[in-house]
Amino acid sequence: MSSEAVAYTGPVELDDSVHVKARVLSGGAWSALHEATFLVGGEANVVVSEIMYHPSSGNPAQEYIELYNASPAAVSTVGWQFTKGVTFGLLTVRSARASGSSWRPT
Repeated sequence: MSSEAVAYTGPVELDDSVHVKARVLSGGAWSALHEATFLVGGEANVVVSEIMYHPSSGNPAQEYIELYNASPAAVSTVGWQFTKGVTFGLLTVRSARASGSSWRPT
């Protein structure tokens, strides 16, 4: 077990936004890894600002979804997914820059 591991003994209070990875040790066996991102200090204000779903070139590699972050801080998009209409997941470490930045996830 990592020297940085924290045993769960009750509710955990967060002062900053954080990405948490957790496992449970039960009967000598570890559970599967569970991950979640928790935002602290306000809600993310990220919207879909542009969609290119059928470029005139006909090249599907030029399709994109543009996100706009109006929040005053960068927002992690780890684990975000589009599940209706398109299938796309932001599964790797990504960050939508702060204060009015547009961003096209890849």
